[in-house]
Amino acid sequence: MVRLAAISLNRLQLQPEEMLMLSPRELFLALQDYGRCKIEEFELYARLGWEQTRFQLFSIHNMNPHRKKSLKKPEQFMKFEWDRERQNKEQSVDEMREILKALHVGNYKKRTRRKR
Repeated sequence: MVRLAAISLNRLQLQPEEMLMLSPRELFLALQDYGRCKIEEFELYARLGWEQTRFQLFSIHNMNPHRKKSLKKPEQFMKFEWDRERQNKEQSVDEMREILKALHVGNYKKRTRRKR
């Protein structure tokens, strides 16, 4: 029980009074959702890293003066499994907002670490 209380206070950033008001099931569901969000955040950062790498390689590839034919899109240079998903589905405003939030949070964390 002490470990569960420590996790809820630390990771979920609950106040002790708030934690005591939750039922064990509600606390379990909150921790489960927290874990799911962390996995999604990790996957998003991994994708963003690979997208940046692909774009950099695409740019270098197209800058080569001896290349007869340049590529039009980074997707032509390197294909990922999420490209297939993207072809079938247009990006919604909410998805764009989530990506921008993740980028903002990542940049904010980097800036605050540098100031210390």
